[in-house]
Formats: sequence, structure tokens, C-alpha cells
Amino acid sequence: MRVDEVKGLKGIEFIDPFFAVVLSISFTTIITEPWFDDFSLAKTEPNLFHIFVLGLGYMTVLLSWFFYHMGLEKSPETRFWRFICDVGMLSAYFLLLVKFENLTVVLTILAVVYLWFFLWDQFRRTEYPTTDNPKRRGVTVFWLTIFWLLAAAGWLFGERGLVQDPGHVEWLLLSIAAVATVAYRFHKKSPWPEPLLCVLGQINLPLRPNSLEPDAGV
Repeated sequence: MRVDEVKGLKGIEFIDPFFAVVLSISFTTIITEPWFDDFSLAKTEPNLFHIFVLGLGYMTVLLSWFFYHMGLEKSPETRFWRFICDVGMLSAYFLLLVKFENLTVVLTILAVVYLWFFLWDQFRRTEYPTTDNPKRRGVTVFWLTIFWLLAAAGWLFGERGLVQDPGHVEWLLLSIAAVATVAYRFHKKSPWPEPLLCVLGQINLPLRPNSLEPDAGV
């Protein structure tokens, strides 16, 4: 099934309102927090930590929205499956912005988000086989691994993990996750080291190419 059979154009008409709904629901949740009315509470723990976790969520969502549009300009969605990935990512973003009081859950959701990124790359590979870049897909596999390791560390050493006083550990994990979120985007633009990414780019799902590119004769 083609995406344009479902919604007409490139997916923006459906996905952009979903982004807006996710942000709106998040804001509705935030305004109920005590620190929203009394900003002096925002400087105290655990509120300060929760706000930074929320900031990580917003950074993830906004960067995704920006690069989603850039990606569609280069490779419009021609099949249904990338649209399904879009909806899956947005569902994860919703949870990301309402579960900000639990870093371990947030890290797990981020790991799931990167799994959706991996699937999105795989379905794009089937749509545009002649312009597919295994190194860029390797970047996604690399950061997918990093975020799953962060999620595992959150469960082992976070609030309910093995450490008696996990405060410093959680700040460290949050900092790494924030840096990794930005680094992933830069890494996508400049894939390196090439040998490693070429190997990681060979980790693919057994999907049959289903191209609608102009040079595919369709």
C-alpha cells in the first residue's frame, strides 16, 4: 500500500499535526507541576533533575521534527511502512514527554525511538535502493546500540538499581544521553569512521527492494 493512497502527499499533512498534539499534551501535563507555578521549586531536587530530563525529551522531539522534514525533501515516503514508523516514533515521543520523572523509563523509551529510526532506515533502503547509503544506516545502528546500553545502565544503576545513592549516576546518564542525541544528528551528516559504519550498515532486515524511483522503470 502506498502512503499517498492513505493521505495524499508526503506524510507532512498527517505527521505535523501529530507532533503538535504530542507537544500540546506535554504542555498540559507540565502546567500541573508545582514548579510551573512556583519557579523557586524548580531549583530544588528532584524538580531540577526532572526539568532537565524533560529538556532532553523536547530536544529529541524538536530535532526529530526538523530532520524529518529534511529527510522527506530528499526521499519522500512512497510506501506505507515508513508512515507506520512515523506514527510509532510519535507514540514514543508522547511517552517521552510525560514520563520525565523517571530517567530509566525515559532512557528505555529513547532506545525504542532509535529502534524506530533503524526500521525507518530499512524501509527507506527498499524505497530508494540506488541512493541508499550503508554508512548512514551504520550510524543509526551505532547509536541504537549506545542508547540500549544507556537504558541497561539506567536499570542497573538508576533509581531502582544496584546503587544506594544513584543521584550522580543519573546525572551522568542524562548528560551522556543529551550529548548522544545531538551527536547522532551530526554523525548522520558526516558518517565516520567509514570501515566501522560500512560493517554496521550491513546489519539489515531481509526486506525486498520495492523502489518507485524514476530510474526504476515504474
